[in-house]
Amino acid sequence: MKTIIQIVAALVILIGCKKEDTATPVSSATLKNRIEMKPNESIQIKDGSVVILVKLVQVNDSRCPVNANCVRGGEAKVKLDVNVNGVADKGLELCLACDATMNIPTNKTIGNKYKITLVEVSPYPEIPKGTIEPKIILVVE
Repeated sequence: MKTIIQIVAALVILIGCKKEDTATPVSSATLKNRIEMKPNESIQIKDGSVVILVKLVQVNDSRCPVNANCVRGGEAKVKLDVNVNGVADKGLELCLACDATMNIPTNKTIGNKYKITLVEVSPYPEIPKGTIEPKIILVVE
């Protein structure tokens, strides 16, 4: 009898457990249009039978804030996870205002056919630093 009660209790616990949905919602976008993204947001672009998935993993903006005196201008870097028809390129970096020594481009070829370009990172840094969530604009063509 004790075993039956333990089995019933275990079943009640298992039924009560619900797997938390941690998947990021995916928005649709089209080629050659400006795509606005926020951190941890994913977009899907279809070109015929080709499916391109892009997730914004990280934004690192070290550009010199408005009304500040800086030794150098800084840069805005983003890290993306890109997948073209199942072929993943995790940690792809793009940069605005990076100097040549950093070797991080503004655009990159993905899937041997498409070019992804970082167009904008906003908001531009200010003093005092605000709490506005960063967003980027990409173009995939």
